[in-house]
Amino acid sequence: MSEQHGLQWNQADFGRRPIHLPKIKDGDPRTIPLNSVALETLGQLRGELKQPGTAPVFPTLRGSETLQGSRG
Repeated sequence: MSEQHGLQWNQADFGRRPIHLPKIKDGDPRTIPLNSVALETLGQLRGELKQPGTAPVFPTLRGSETLQGSRG
C-alpha cells in the first residue's frame, strides 16, 4: 500500500502503459503494466489536474501531501 500512497503522476507512462516505482519495500525498482481499466481511471483523475508532474496521484485532503498508511 505504501507504493500506492506515494505514487506520483510522473511515474505513470500513459503512452507505453506502465507505472514505474523507483524503489519498493525491498529497495528494488518495479514496473507494473496498466490494464485498460486502470489506464482509463488514472486518465480521468489526471484530467482534473492542471499540471500533474510530481503531484501525488492520491493526495490528502490537506493538498499536495501524499497519503500515509496506518503505520505512518
